[in-house]
Amino acid sequence: QHEGGLRVGQVVCRANAGMDGVNQSTLTNAGGKLTVRFSRACTCRLDAKSNYGRIDNELEDVKVADDFTSARGPVGSGEHPYVHIIASGDIRLEYERKAR
Repeated sequence: QHEGGLRVGQVVCRANAGMDGVNQSTLTNAGGKLTVRFSRACTCRLDAKSNYGRIDNELEDVKVADDFTSARGPVGSGEHPYVHIIASGDIRLEYERKAR
């Protein structure tokens, strides 16, 4: 979801639950901006790539490359499952905001 954007789905991470046997998820966006929000309880390994945009990141242990087109690292203390994000436009990686 992005400013004025459409919420198209939700990836659910459960702390210490093993993702019900799912070892990998891929999010693909063919155009426009993409915002991916993670719960603070989420643990996974993230790999993100923007083909024509840039990546903005607020996740502590995820490192963005010097050219701002790729990012990777653990979310929480996670090594598994793997979450791959591939987008044509900009990607914003952030933590969920608490409801007001």
